Amino acid sequence: IQPISSGENIGKTIEYSNAVLWEESLGDWNGQHKMLTAQIPNIEGIDTITVLVQQNGNGPILAAGQTKF
Repeated sequence: IQPISSGENIGKTIEYSNAVLWEESLGDWNGQHKMLTAQIPNIEGIDTITVLVQQNGNGPILAAGQTKF
């Protein structure tokens, strides 16, 4: 739950779900099998990660997966 400290909703709170708290590029992918590794930061209360494969950086999502750890 996050308090809103400015704007027309000042004083209200919002509860986010599926918020992006960390992002890292793991490099380019040519469609072939590839093993990638990432150092996942320790963020309190977070036990799930989602991986997105996007075209040209921030383009359309080509594949996605999610796992708990």
